[in-house]
Amino acid sequence: ATADLNLSLDSFPGVDFAFRLARLAVARVPDGGEAPVTVDLYVGNDGATAWPDSTSLRLISGPDLGLNALPLGAVAAGNHVELTLHFRIPLDSDEPSVRSAWVLEVAGDPFGPLLLLEVDWM
Repeated sequence: ATADLNLSLDSFPGVDFAFRLARLAVARVPDGGEAPVTVDLYVGNDGATAWPDSTSLRLISGPDLGLNALPLGAVAAGNHVELTLHFRIPLDSDEPSVRSAWVLEVAGDPFGPLLLLEVDWM
């Protein structure tokens, strides 16, 4: 995913790579509501300092798919946090596909990986 987004990543010096959480192929169901999708993810603090209590995951691009922001809290250097991301995927869309992106951030400053979820409607 990083190679697809190199130009976009240049705008965020603290964001060093992109990681695709999933690429979903969804069969269209007119007026079909939404389908729940859960992604479990481990995120590690490989830096020399702790992430502060205000650390969160937040949407920066695309539709929120049910997840606009998620507080993480403090993460000590060398430790990791397990995230359970709950998405709601529409079963119909006017668009053929969407890509949404989230980043870790503290006080509005993004860092770490760009996390992507892509949805294609068939």
